[in-house]
Amino acid sequence: MNRLPYAFVAVLFLASCATTSADSSCISSGTRWTGGNSGSSAMNPGTDCIACHASEGPKYAVAGTVYSDGSDADGCDGIASVSVELKSVDTGETVTATSNGAGNFYLASNKMFAGKYTARVIANGKARAMNTPQSIGACNACHTSAGAGGAPGRVIIP
Repeated sequence: MNRLPYAFVAVLFLASCATTSADSSCISSGTRWTGGNSGSSAMNPGTDCIACHASEGPKYAVAGTVYSDGSDADGCDGIASVSVELKSVDTGETVTATSNGAGNFYLASNKMFAGKYTARVIANGKARAMNTPQSIGACNACHTSAGAGGAPGRVIIP
């Protein structure tokens, strides 16, 4: 029995399920999200997670994407396994989120403290701190490739 047709069908099936594709314009990872709004924790890196999740999917208190390059466009996958530490200005309490394979990080609303917080990104034993305390957790709303709302650009590793 010739197994080649079955192997070909399996490859086609797996290729149709892929949610990323190679993209050399994505400097941080070399890959881009192609899965649309498929409901994955790796979905839509670089876009404003909080804006979409306000009306559908799980609710987040804080969410964003970590990159190695500030010019990566929306949809480009970021950097995995980076710690994003948030510290309460009022109490000093800290919570930490870790970026996933797409560079996305998030904290559910029940994991976050009230009030203003500072943020820092920790990778490879180095840290990069945000200078201005925040009260809104929509990181990618300001941390765009061009920067908005006073942000210098993307959330990037130190």
